[in-house]
Amino acid sequence: MRVFIIIFTDPAWHPACVFPMQMFAEAGCSVHVLYRAPVHHSPTQGVYTGKLGSNIQLHPVGSGHSGGSSMLDFQLFVVRAMRLSRRLKPSIIIGYDLHGFATAFIAHTIHPSAKLVYHSLDVTSIKGANLQIKLLKRLEFMGARRAQHVIFPATGRADFFKSEAHLQHDPAIVKNCQRLNLSDYKRGMLNELTQGKLSGFDRIVLHLGSLGTSLAIQEIVQSVPIWRGNWALILMGTGSESYLSHIRSLVSSLNLEDQVFILPTATYDLWYDTLHSAHLGLALYKAGDINYDYMAGSGNKMGLYLKAGIPSLVPNIPDFAAFIERYRTGEVVESINPQSIAQAINKIFSDAEQYKQYCQNAKDAFASEFNFEHQYEPVLRQLLSPTLDNNPS
Repeated sequence: MRVFIIIFTDPAWHPACVFPMQMFAEAGCSVHVLYRAPVHHSPTQGVYTGKLGSNIQLHPVGSGHSGGSSMLDFQLFVVRAMRLSRRLKPSIIIGYDLHGFATAFIAHTIHPSAKLVYHSLDVTSIKGANLQIKLLKRLEFMGARRAQHVIFPATGRADFFKSEAHLQHDPAIVKNCQRLNLSDYKRGMLNELTQGKLSGFDRIVLHLGSLGTSLAIQEIVQSVPIWRGNWALILMGTGSESYLSHIRSLVSSLNLEDQVFILPTATYDLWYDTLHSAHLGLALYKAGDINYDYMAGSGNKMGLYLKAGIPSLVPNIPDFAAFIERYRTGEVVESINPQSIAQAINKIFSDAEQYKQYCQNAKDAFASEFNFEHQYEPVLRQLLSPTLDNNPS
């Protein structure tokens, strides 16, 4: 069975794309991945090297540039998808997000007997969109109504899309999680990179992921002087050079150069080494974007912290508050308030028994529900079943 996966970005940044590749391959499928090549070597390229089997073939297209060349990349991308669909004659075609799924829908017209799947990582509204995006959204809506599976990582996002696309069926929910059997562990790389400076701290607080205004990075840094312990802060992830420069200036103005470590690029192994070196994870977002409003089961940060078995701080947004109320894996804070962030960190680290319970709750949540095998295997079984017809469900 051939599986054709289409995503108009670098899939290395998206575990919800990489993990299905692996699971289809482990089930004996021949997997082909069409993706838009990044401008530079991906910081998480290790997801590919040694992590994907020989029966997964990658088909990069384009230069990864933005602006005018982006449209050229997309045109080449669609043409390549159509050619691959004709040549491969896949049994399953999976498109990720707007550009990837619009392309998958077009590729499906070349080989309509394939099962069509839309796996959305983020949701965008057609309201206020430019003409190009509106055209793509129309393709997205038409394709979603014909797809055998429409998948979202959160119920709120799924409900929003169902209403806009006029779907007859509820989308499936597959939360963004880590795999159970992913061989990642602490290797000592972080300590080497920081020249042993972290060994002088009792605890490490970690923000893992993108660095930007909507992620409360400035407020996190401003909370550090209020911390009541010998604890380090690590900010690991990508961000614009102007924003990183702003954060570095803030760190310097607060005299925190020896306590706050900014690591904007990381190899795959360093990424996980840092995760398993941390004692508390930060998954803070500012409200106002529908994707951020429904991030408790969608954000990769939460999935990583649960796998590592460490507590996390989350924003005071209903989706996150409900998650913490149910699973008891950390504390809810006001993301725009450095004082609130600091108070929660002080509280978690000041109570050893409560901290231990938070860690155990995180491990339990990961083992029982928030692992990718648990989330994706029902979809996998249905797609691999020869008895599944091509009617949407």
